[in-house]
Amino acid sequence: MIATIAPSARDSIGRIDTAVGGFWFGAAADGSPLAGWDALDGPPDHVRRPRSAWNLAARLARHFEGSFDDFRDLPLPSGPEFLRACWRALRESQPDERWSYRELAARAGRPAAVRAAGAAMRRNPAPILIPCHRVVAGDGSLGGYAGGWGDSGRGGAIKRFLLELESAPGSENPAGRGQLGTARHR
Repeated sequence: MIATIAPSARDSIGRIDTAVGGFWFGAAADGSPLAGWDALDGPPDHVRRPRSAWNLAARLARHFEGSFDDFRDLPLPSGPEFLRACWRALRESQPDERWSYRELAARAGRPAAVRAAGAAMRRNPAPILIPCHRVVAGDGSLGGYAGGWGDSGRGGAIKRFLLELESAPGSENPAGRGQLGTARHR
């Protein structure tokens, strides 16, 4: 008798290659999207195949080629209400915008909750789909990415790549174009 092994849910998640490494995407048990970078976090064991209606492979490919999508049609991940308010607000940002953690907290309805806004970015289960890379430190420096701080290391390199991609000349950026250092910072 030959045994067959059914593919795991992790085998059926989506993946896309980018200039800074592999990016995976799928869905959580509650049906919300999950995503991340292979080099930073890899997919969790509970990730499932993404909904085909989301068409994430094609949308992400276009996004990484410079035709940006806001992904607002996707459900927000579950979590505490303030985190969800931060994620919801951040989806309103434009590709050439950089928000400080203070601005994100204000837009999420709690101006004094700057540290909590930072926690919302660290706990973002769907980077790119919720563009946490657009949130920078109050002094304009990169700040953290994927739980790390500063622009050194793998997370910093990915964040810099994403910000430069979104401000590159020729990108289909509805909010305008500019270089990383001249992007609108609020």
